[in-house]
Amino acid sequence: MMETPVEEVESYLRETHSDPNREDALGNCDRIDPAEPPQKKMIITEPTLGEVSDIIKKARFGSAPGPNAIPYKVYKMCPRLLKRLWRLLKIVWRKGGCQRL
Repeated sequence: MMETPVEEVESYLRETHSDPNREDALGNCDRIDPAEPPQKKMIITEPTLGEVSDIIKKARFGSAPGPNAIPYKVYKMCPRLLKRLWRLLKIVWRKGGCQRL
């Protein structure tokens, strides 16, 4: 088993995976076409229970769980828990929690 000091590993990773120019603006590229403005306005109303339910129904049973580590199967099998999730989503939506990410 190899033993390497933590400082040496951190130094290597910092040198290998850092970019001293990461804050520099890249500027324009003539080969990339400018993005077209959107044709429709984004719907910014809070999600309805039906919308959340539809998304959960479309998810496969074998889908990887999200950041909370709860598989979709739990929400599919427990309508009361799905409703609780929806209520929590509404609270986050109203407080603007998604804007802080």
